[in-house]
Amino acid sequence: MNIKNNKLTVLKFGFIFAIAFSMILSPLNVLAEEDETEYEYELYPSDALYEAVDYIEYFHLDTPSQEELIDQAIEGMVENLSDPYSTYFSPSELEELDLFNYEYVGLGFETVVKGQALIIDRIYPDSPAFNNDLVIGDIISEVDGTSVEGLTQEEMKELFEGEEGSAIELTIVRDGKTIKVDLTRELVSYPLVISEVVADGVGYMRLFEFAEGADVPFGEQLDELEETGLETLILDLRDNPGGLIYTLENIASQFMDKKILMFTKDNVKDMDPIVILDGEKVDYEIIILVNENTASASEALSVALQEHDLATVVGQQSYGKGHIQTWVPLSNGGVLSVTSYEYFSPEKNTVDGVGVIPSVEVKEQIPQLITALQMSGVENIEIIKNDFSVLVNDIAFYDDFEFVQKENEVFVPSRILAALVNGEISWNQTERAIEIKTDEQELLLPSTAEYVILQDGITYVNVDYFKEFFAQMDWNLVDGELTISN
Repeated sequence: MNIKNNKLTVLKFGFIFAIAFSMILSPLNVLAEEDETEYEYELYPSDALYEAVDYIEYFHLDTPSQEELIDQAIEGMVENLSDPYSTYFSPSELEELDLFNYEYVGLGFETVVKGQALIIDRIYPDSPAFNNDLVIGDIISEVDGTSVEGLTQEEMKELFEGEEGSAIELTIVRDGKTIKVDLTRELVSYPLVISEVVADGVGYMRLFEFAEGADVPFGEQLDELEETGLETLILDLRDNPGGLIYTLENIASQFMDKKILMFTKDNVKDMDPIVILDGEKVDYEIIILVNENTASASEALSVALQEHDLATVVGQQSYGKGHIQTWVPLSNGGVLSVTSYEYFSPEKNTVDGVGVIPSVEVKEQIPQLITALQMSGVENIEIIKNDFSVLVNDIAFYDDFEFVQKENEVFVPSRILAALVNGEISWNQTERAIEIKTDEQELLLPSTAEYVILQDGITYVNVDYFKEFFAQMDWNLVDGELTISN
């Protein structure tokens, strides 16, 4: 369960997204296959560590178990490495986290809590919610006859839990009407990849994580986009924390052939290339979206395609995680994740602590996507914003920005307006004003002007005033839903 923007709560009923850290992982057996070597080790059952475990267990008043002491000893060793990416998972933690499990028994939707309303804001393909025609914006008022009003997040979650094949009845409020929907809990897969055609020749793909097997749906959906006559692919890697190195290699092979993906350096300080062989060469433009939470494997793919002149990177400087972990299963059932490699770009540039530097720097999620669409040749862009979601040319986001309404006046964040007119936005210190420049004109928006509102560090601009300078802008507000287009 995650708190988003401190404004709403996102609930993924029946599913907890297990990976809460960014990483590139190389399971030990995979490394052994690639290097044609085996990892050799020795156990010392009578060394000082085990003597200490025996003595503490025997003498200490609390009589801790050997299992507890060994877990604590391993945790202490890892902690003293001062490496945020090396981790120990005890057997109980592994069972609780259920790492890399992207299936769960549930209904296949996510919700946000706004005020007292529980609102559906994402629906998974081929899920009970999808197959029963639930839609984004449906308000869930009751679950099996129990009202959700006033319940805590945990209490709401418990209402949706149940065994596979069990029935559940939702009371939905849609367009002011109340309806009952009967569903059956099923095994649902969390979608690691989504894609769609957003305009003639323009495809959009979002990869949420380089998880095990994610390269399969990625390749399938990419093939479907290519069959439509793909001229530009927008690959969205924002908030992608990374994942498995062999998934990274398989996805990279969709876009490059006989090229270096990265260099790796181990504790012997050898620099070894990872080369993509038997890959694909594409004849369309690739635009990659990144932000400050793009990390690890997603950074490796972005910088590799960027340096091979196969993609243009748009967005904000990424996280900067340039290390690879090796996962080692232990005899007690736990797993040790050890940082064993640093990786570098194809041009041997450092990624760790630096990240990927975008070719085109754009702040904030909606302006980034608008910029990518414009670079793809999409001229007509429409944003629809309501209480629970944002649609940019039918690409869905979730409560990504707010607008301000004062009587009949509507104020929209300046960065979104600037992006819609393909303008550069900056701060003019001399004039103490927001400055928006396009090829045709320049607009100054003083922070003290009546058509400007500064709220929570965001500058909002009166859309009617903005339209006086950019006549191509159009907007309307109906029943709380704002539509803006260029």
